[in-house]
This record gives sequence, C-alpha cells and structure tokens, in this order.
Amino acid sequence: MRTQIIVNATAGRGRAGLILSQVWAYLDRYGVSADIVHTPHAGAAIAMAADAARAGYERVVAMGGDGTVAEVATGLLQAADAGHESVLGILPAGSGNDYAFGVGIP
Repeated sequence: MRTQIIVNATAGRGRAGLILSQVWAYLDRYGVSADIVHTPHAGAAIAMAADAARAGYERVVAMGGDGTVAEVATGLLQAADAGHESVLGILPAGSGNDYAFGVGIP
C-alpha cells in the first residue's frame, strides 16, 4: 500500500519536525515504506493531498496540527470527488491537537 506523509514541520512550535526522525524509525522498524513531503507554506497541503490521491497513494497521512489535518482532509475530499480515493491518516504533532484528542488518537 503506497503511503505519503505530508509534514508541516513548523506545527506545534516545531515539534513535528523534531519527532519526524522518531516516526521514520518506527516505520522502518515495522517495514512500512512511506514517501515524506513537507508543506512549503500554509494552505499547500490541500493541493499536496489531492495530488497524492491522484497519483495513486492509498494512504495519505497528515503530520502536524489541526490546520494540517484540515488541509489534507480537504485535499482528499476534492480528489475523491474526481474519483481518486485515499485513506486519511493522522500523526498529531501540533500544539493543541484538538481533532486528534476528540477522536481518541493519543
């Protein structure tokens, strides 16, 4: 299953960038391959997620805060409207992570 992780390295006052190596080590330990891309600016994750779905990624993971999750979800919904569906994954790395907390993601 192809996976892309969209990282907002500035989320959580830079926390996302700091824990990225831990996430990469975890994925490697369990044999999970993923392509990691970084958002260049606010709002970019929408197009990045839509492009990933159109490119055939079955899983697209948002790594950042609530804004990053919202952008990735929006992009995936746009791609789904055009017939390109992907599963949304969330790696909470923001300062509040309200969405992740609300749905029980540790």
